[in-house]
Amino acid sequence: MEKKDRDFVTYGTIKALASMVPFLAPFVSVYSDTLSDIKEKRVEELITNLKEQIAAHAEIINKPFLESSDFMELLEKTATRVSVERSEIKRLAYKNIMLHGATSKDSSADITDNQLRVLDQLNETHVYLLKFLKDPHGYVKEMSIQIAPTNSATTFIKQVFAQWSLEYIRDHLADLEGYRLIEPISGGLMTISMEPGILRFQNVLTTRGKTFLSFMIQ
Repeated sequence: MEKKDRDFVTYGTIKALASMVPFLAPFVSVYSDTLSDIKEKRVEELITNLKEQIAAHAEIINKPFLESSDFMELLEKTATRVSVERSEIKRLAYKNIMLHGATSKDSSADITDNQLRVLDQLNETHVYLLKFLKDPHGYVKEMSIQIAPTNSATTFIKQVFAQWSLEYIRDHLADLEGYRLIEPISGGLMTISMEPGILRFQNVLTTRGKTFLSFMIQ
């Protein structure tokens, strides 16, 4: 991102924060530049959604963290990420991680930043796969996917994600294994089992993966 874009994101973020945290108001005039309409819209959407959901969860707000310079710095960085992120589901995930930080009494700058950095490594496909692996049955139901009974994990996953090739799915599952978010499953997809194929994808999240999803999905 160009410097003028970063500066505008920072300016917009501070301006929005000032309306949430009054003591930040004097800093609003520090930055004043321009950003393309689409990037500006993304940042405005992030801030608007955060404000609304923080207000809706006022009784559980982590006020010390929300009013800290650490939170402001993380929000500035997140706004920069969101402004250049084309994927809507990833922009939503960034917002959810920041909201979790603002509403969790056990959260901190380091914990929240760590989850943001995990998301930085992922693309949209990784995010969809993680949402599926969190609750395979729930995902199939939520997405209204018609699944024919099968004992093949390969056939099952291809029914869930018919738009992707098996090789593409396996490559992205291998990525998630490398990031230590899921247990190794990509190499065994071709194995036929006596059990329904969906069972191969249950309970495969690692502790790190479960923690990340608790931040990413609200």
